Amino acid sequence: MYFICKQSAAGLDTQCRRSQIIT
Repeated sequence: MYFICKQSAAGLDTQCRRSQIIT
């Protein structure tokens, strides 16, 4: 499994989602 993390607009919190996509 792969984990994709993106920073919020504020840059204070980060959201991580589980993805089975291979990049």
